[in-house]
Amino acid sequence: MGAKQKPVQKKPATAKPISQGGLGDYAQIDVRSAQDLERWLKAHHKQDKSVWITRWKQGTKFHVPLPDIVAEALAWGWIDSHTRKLDDQRSLLLISPRRKGSAWSALNKTYVAQLEKAGRLQPSGRAKIEQAKKDGSWNFLDDVDKLIEPPDLKAALKKTGLLDAWRRIAPSQRRGLLERLKQAVKPETRSKRIAEMVTAAQKS
Repeated sequence: MGAKQKPVQKKPATAKPISQGGLGDYAQIDVRSAQDLERWLKAHHKQDKSVWITRWKQGTKFHVPLPDIVAEALAWGWIDSHTRKLDDQRSLLLISPRRKGSAWSALNKTYVAQLEKAGRLQPSGRAKIEQAKKDGSWNFLDDVDKLIEPPDLKAALKKTGLLDAWRRIAPSQRRGLLERLKQAVKPETRSKRIAEMVTAAQKS
């Protein structure tokens, strides 16, 4: 009799690295339910590298609402960012471990409060919050979320007679511009962004 053949062992499936919009090569994870994302984060939340997750369009069998994805990511100390179209049925959403110094929005703080109340906030997520409260990033965007104009922007808008026009811009757009201004590090960058905001007020 011939030698008994050993069964062939299959290697576990691995995610295929893809590049989207020059944002780097990241693995793509197929997410068809909130439970899929929870299982993946439970197993991989300690890794340093971002991943693309698939998002099925609303109305399809595997659609997962964005708030559910954002909340689950926050529970494990991760955060969502860029989106890209994949095909007619799916898009890609980049999720990443939250970095030290990453600012917290009022919306994300609301999600955190809901997670805490539901007992879903994980130790890794709680650690990111404690770190943010220590380094100041937890409160960094408080004035932005309240749509408070910093003195230099307010002076520029008053000088051009555009303060009222600025305040007629949609709150979501103003908030985005205010956050972008606050993130400016160099004085010349800040001056340039104030000029852009004055222009936005002129066009409103």
